[in-house]
Order: sequence, then C-alpha cells, then structure tokens
Amino acid sequence: MFDSKIIEVDGVFVGAAIITGIATSLRFYATHESVRSLHNAILPDLAALRHRVTATFRRIGTQGSVRGDVRQIAGPRPVQS
Repeated sequence: MFDSKIIEVDGVFVGAAIITGIATSLRFYATHESVRSLHNAILPDLAALRHRVTATFRRIGTQGSVRGDVRQIAGPRPVQS
C-alpha cells in the first residue's frame, strides 16, 4: 500500500480508497456493513469510487440496514431496589 484516502458518506466512515502500485486504479477497503459488497473493488479514480460507494451506502441504507447506526456501549445496568 502506498497511500489511502478515507471515504465517508453522510458523516459515516465506510472505508478507505487504497492506492496500490498500479497508478491507474484504487482498491476499496470496506469497513461498514452496508458497503461490504464493494470490498476489494477496483475503480479507475477517486471520484468514481466515491460515487459508487455513496450510491451503494444510500441504497442499502434506505432498505433498513444499519446505516448510521450508532450504539452506545454501556456497562451493566444498576440494580433497582
């Protein structure tokens, strides 16, 4: 890996565009479940990659996926007397 660019959609980190040894393409590393189908996809440039990731994220997100799902990690609930 030579370099990478963070890919966010609507403020949600969904993955990274990885610049490899091939100067004419980028590989997508998916970190969000809604764009997992694009993991390791190779696209010609950053604009094309962002467009495809954004479209997939928003399409899957409108079908009831975990789009924008933020869960708070909490300890055990206190026992009520």
